[in-house]
Amino acid sequence: MHILITGASGFIARNLVVYLVDQIPDVKVTLLTRKLKRTAALYSKIRSSSLKRALQQCRVLVIDHLAENILAPDVVINLAGAPIVTPQSFSLSNNELYNSRIKYTKELCNTLKDLKKFPKVFMNASAMGIYGSPGTECDENSVSLGGDYIANLALDWESSVYEGAKLVPSRIVLLRFGNVLGSGSGFIKNSVPVIRKGLGEISGSEKQFIPWIGIEDTVRAIHHCIINSSIKGPVNICTPNKYTYHDYCNIVSEIVGKKQWFKCPRFLVTFVKGKIAPCFLNSLIMVPKKLEETGFKFKDVELETLLPRFVKNKPNRS
Repeated sequence: MHILITGASGFIARNLVVYLVDQIPDVKVTLLTRKLKRTAALYSKIRSSSLKRALQQCRVLVIDHLAENILAPDVVINLAGAPIVTPQSFSLSNNELYNSRIKYTKELCNTLKDLKKFPKVFMNASAMGIYGSPGTECDENSVSLGGDYIANLALDWESSVYEGAKLVPSRIVLLRFGNVLGSGSGFIKNSVPVIRKGLGEISGSEKQFIPWIGIEDTVRAIHHCIINSSIKGPVNICTPNKYTYHDYCNIVSEIVGKKQWFKCPRFLVTFVKGKIAPCFLNSLIMVPKKLEETGFKFKDVELETLLPRFVKNKPNRS
């Protein structure tokens, strides 16, 4: 099996590649990136004996463009896209977010069609923000999509996949990710330092549900979608267990030994984060209906046992 992955330097992609070479002995993985040297160096430093062997055997290749001599992929997993929630996210322009998702996806699809390399399965990243009814239960059959900037961005992203793959007999899978939790994940890196300072919670967010999933279950879910031919269209990549952001803050606070003494007012989040404020403020109950119906078994369903593996208490320095 040959798998082409874009967004190769990202957190999900790095963990996915290690999982694939561990689980599929004959897999060949091609990593498409615009930062060739940086990405190659990144993978060379990952501590995984199976990945090191795959790199030495050229079963994992890093490339910066698609050419006619590329092996036709059986599966394409498009994980490219500038991160929305970062400490610098308020400075991202609409064009940066749009081009890294919609424009890039269209160009990728067109290149694959021109080279006659379109895969049997085309998987594309999407996000939980697509659901336009905060506070309600949303499974893959929910029709209330779009609305605010973030929801419309995700909706346009998914539409670009269908448009780009038009007239091509590929199985389309749209991975609607919840907050992916793991060592080095964006959600952990952005939230834990704030909680360490006692500034974690958002005013009025006690009932703000946050869809989440551990990184191990994330890569397992992607593999599950690859090998199950009945899975197509949107797939919610999240756990079935429901937690609020208040729950999350309390669990992390206990781990790091820091009480939360300040709640950031909602109006301040809206003022500072602008168009991406819904990522911090909306309450969303996302249900992984397709994963459960196709027999996927989650390994991590409790934040109380998952978070201590990735969040460590820093001892006080004397």
